[in-house]
Order: sequence, then C-alpha cells, then structure tokens
Amino acid sequence: MKFGTTLVVLGLIATVFAQCVITEEEALMNMYVALGGDSWTDNTNWNTGDVCTWYGIGCNIDGYVVSIDLSNNNLVGLPHRRHRVLPLPQEPPAQRQRDLRPRPRRHRQPAQPQVPQP
Repeated sequence: MKFGTTLVVLGLIATVFAQCVITEEEALMNMYVALGGDSWTDNTNWNTGDVCTWYGIGCNIDGYVVSIDLSNNNLVGLPHRRHRVLPLPQEPPAQRQRDLRPRPRRHRQPAQPQVPQP
C-alpha cells in the first residue's frame, strides 16, 4: 500500500511540475499582451501557427527561438513581474553561450626522451 501511495504522489508532483513549464509560444503571447501587441506597428502572424513566422522572432534550424527584434514597433508598457514573459531555459546545449576568451598558455617543459638501457 505504501509503495502504491508513493507512486501516486510522485505522479501528482510530476504532473504539477510539468504544468509549471511554460512554452515559448505561451511566453511570447504573454509578452504580446503585456506590451500591447494589438497596437503594434507590425504584428504579422502573431498568435497564428509557427512562432518562427511571427514578425520579429528569429529561430534556429531546430525551431528554437533565439532572437526577438521588435524595435520601433510601438511597444507600450512594461511586462509585469507576475507575468512569466520568458520560458524556463530549454535550449539545446549547443545554443548556450560559451566563454571563448583566450586562455593564458602554460608552458611545460617537454618530456625528456627515454634512452633504452643496454
């Protein structure tokens, strides 16, 4: 009985956790509403079909949103803190920023060649 109850509780926790994750589309629509999207200069394709076709949204080859450029588009207001404007990080590892600054070189002495003993 205890094992079955544990499975039910774990299942409920997993379900609640899954519902907390916001999709890119939901996040973008929250932003649209919070920033007066109906009054934007250009809101082509917003809230229709693939988010990668929405005006100002840039996606990578895998379909992940990687840029938003809505400059000079009559955005009004600021997103409220309670609005979840950005999704939880779900990008593939290859899309994460990397530190590509040059590293100082460490000079090591070359190993001495081993002379075979006769």
